[in-house]
Amino acid sequence: MILLSGLCLGLQQSRKLAKREEALLDLKGLIQRFRTEMHYSTRPLNELISGNQDSRFCCIAANDPDFLLFPKEALKRSGERLFYETSDLELYHGFVKGLGESDVQGQIEHLALYENLLEAHLFQARENREKKSRLYVCFGLFGGITLCLLLW
Repeated sequence: MILLSGLCLGLQQSRKLAKREEALLDLKGLIQRFRTEMHYSTRPLNELISGNQDSRFCCIAANDPDFLLFPKEALKRSGERLFYETSDLELYHGFVKGLGESDVQGQIEHLALYENLLEAHLFQARENREKKSRLYVCFGLFGGITLCLLLW
């Protein structure tokens, strides 16, 4: 059981890295959809969020009790639930803060900027997942083996 517990801890840490990458990819897709929709339509933010329910960010925001009154705050809180790294959360807060603050061209430029900034975070997340994922599983497994040997 100790060995299995160590393995599970390693797998949990490995899954955390994969979840970070998934959240960043979801954000990238959301930014691209927002850019396209803002370019071709002039819908308000709450309609943009409601129309993108396939994104976890929008789905969580739309289910927020204050969504109709404060869609921007609901979107901000959804990122706080999905991101656990400070750098990712700061990037996300900057992205949300700029939504609805300027004209259509300014919004498209804002989204393009954050799409480019997101690439560095996404690259780092992929690299971490590829390098550290197996390492966490091995550490958990070897920690469990070591503990078994010590207790035996």
